[in-house]
Amino acid sequence: MPRGSKYTEQSMQQALFAIKNGMTQSQASRIWGIPRGSLQGRIRGSHPIKEAKESTQRLSKEQEKHLCEWVLNQAAVGLPPTHQQLRELAGRIVRASGDLQPLGKNWITGFLARNPEVKTIRGRSMDSDRINGASVAIIKDWFQVMSLPVVKAIPPQFRFNMDETGLLEGLGANGLVLGSSEKREALKKRLGTRCWTTIVECVSSDRNGPESRWGYNDLGGMTGITGMVWYESVMVWYAGTALPPLVIFKGQDLQPYWFPEELDFLRDWHFAASPKGWTTDSLALQWLREVFIPQIRGQTDGPVLLIVDGHGSHQTDDFMYECYQNNILLLFLPPHASHVLQPLDISVFSPVKGAYRRQLEKITSLDDSSPLGKATFLQCYSQARAAGLTERNIKGGWRGSGLWPVNLAKPLMSRFVLNGPPAPTTPKKKGNSGPPGSRDNLKTPHRSQEVHRIILQLGRRSYVDRTVRRLFGKVGRSLDQQNTQLAEAQLRIQQLEHQLHRLRPQKRKKILQDPNGRFVRIDKIMETKKRLAQALNPISIAAANQDAEFNSLCNSWQLE
Repeated sequence: MPRGSKYTEQSMQQALFAIKNGMTQSQASRIWGIPRGSLQGRIRGSHPIKEAKESTQRLSKEQEKHLCEWVLNQAAVGLPPTHQQLRELAGRIVRASGDLQPLGKNWITGFLARNPEVKTIRGRSMDSDRINGASVAIIKDWFQVMSLPVVKAIPPQFRFNMDETGLLEGLGANGLVLGSSEKREALKKRLGTRCWTTIVECVSSDRNGPESRWGYNDLGGMTGITGMVWYESVMVWYAGTALPPLVIFKGQDLQPYWFPEELDFLRDWHFAASPKGWTTDSLALQWLREVFIPQIRGQTDGPVLLIVDGHGSHQTDDFMYECYQNNILLLFLPPHASHVLQPLDISVFSPVKGAYRRQLEKITSLDDSSPLGKATFLQCYSQARAAGLTERNIKGGWRGSGLWPVNLAKPLMSRFVLNGPPAPTTPKKKGNSGPPGSRDNLKTPHRSQEVHRIILQLGRRSYVDRTVRRLFGKVGRSLDQQNTQLAEAQLRIQQLEHQLHRLRPQKRKKILQDPNGRFVRIDKIMETKKRLAQALNPISIAAANQDAEFNSLCNSWQLE
């Protein structure tokens, strides 16, 4: 057999099988083109060349297999990695095992030679005319990802969509109002503050775990807001389909006076601050580590699908490496197609923002002078979230996008307006069936219409004197006047209480954060508020003043 002859591992296995079944080594060497010495070495127990050299490789065979799967998955979802990104990810794996030496300059070449299922190909960007919105061709090409075995194997409760939305703290809604009939329009006052706040929400395509219980509490007195949400469960999924939100305020550090006095409804929320109130690369990575991964790993150790848009904070090496380490498959939406393919954009964010604007209108009716603070913003958004981020809206977004159940026809029909189910109508109240003048019909009147109804009922039974009719009319008008004054007084009381609460001086104090954690939780905010309350307590201040006066007198006596 000539030296340097090439053979495959498959040929070697066939030759060894034939020798085991009675063929001589010379015949097997001649038929399969394998040197006789190589056959004898394998018979004595030597390993294949690849396995023999594996101990000298920087990555094990299993690690390189995972890298190949990552490359193929990223290429399948439209984000093929470059040589530099592959080298960066491999370097992180090597450093995680304690090897601090950098990879050699020929490592990529060796990796591709050892893994023929991956090769270097030319990347081609989409033409600009194909990225003018969500075209049929782009959607069809992108939907092929949903039929990949690695995606189809993921159950619906472990398919998630994450996105950010922004809200202006003082922006209400335009709409029809009442005013003078001599003018075509009326100007509406708007609360002065216009700080930008980012909310990060994440929803799954199906229920996971028992429902969390929600209710409403009337907190109208001091805050002027009714229907405050209370939360009574430790489940992390909102109604079984949403994770706790991340609120990003504009600022350098979180301040305790940004938060309301009642904090129970914010128990599972996460908070952070950035200079512009926007999502940054570090905040996106910390959201993944401190919010998303801890919640899903409490439910499954299997693969999880995370659908995100193409924002730069989602495509950093750190973000993708963290997903790779935690068995999270990233699926990027095509550019300019989130309004068609993103469940949160289809039927979740719009009702949440509409409910938020309605809450602002209620606040404006109580107080149009003091600016809207972040504490009131959190209260308004909490109620808006309870009204808009419902299981029905979330599942409707997944169905409308065609992502679950997987249905390509849904996004292709999104340009048409679909009529929803008819709104339920309130049934009309039936009148009393009792005879005129009976006990059911002669109830205590509270307005003039009820007084007039009593007069009509009495008139059917017997003659009512004119003087009595006039007396009843005065009683009705008096009731209406008192009702009007009572309503105005109640509204004025709410306005004054709300203004008093908003104008109360607040002391600035930085909230202490855990240096290993990026987000601030409610327990830290409550601790800071308690320290502030103790510092501002009049009793403790008076005691401190008395101690200072006593020490001053003692010093004066000693000097004398």
